[in-house]
Amino acid sequence: MASEPGWPRSFQALHRESIFKIDVFWMQADDFSAWEARTARLLEFFPGLQAKFLAPEAIALEKLRWYDAGRRKSDRQWNDVLRLIESQAEAFDRSAFTQWAQTLRLAELAAEAISESQV
Repeated sequence: MASEPGWPRSFQALHRESIFKIDVFWMQADDFSAWEARTARLLEFFPGLQAKFLAPEAIALEKLRWYDAGRRKSDRQWNDVLRLIESQAEAFDRSAFTQWAQTLRLAELAAEAISESQV
């Protein structure tokens, strides 16, 4: 379901007992969102409960979008991108990350993030 103008694009779900938070985003009707859906991974996040989660490079791209939209001032978003690249080094598809960053006009930021990450 694509979000409609005026509707929130995301919401958070919180499991209070475990303090586990999930950010839920509505899919957009564009090629990038279609790619995100195709590359999402089915993961078990509670025993017996599975859901699809964005691939690490898709999460990093979303965070770069937020960072750029916030005038590149959020250290939290930037550091999240760096830690994500580092922690997912083996599973991180740098080629897809770089290609989509180019399409999203984030190539400079993506190259800087890859260079700055400790991988």
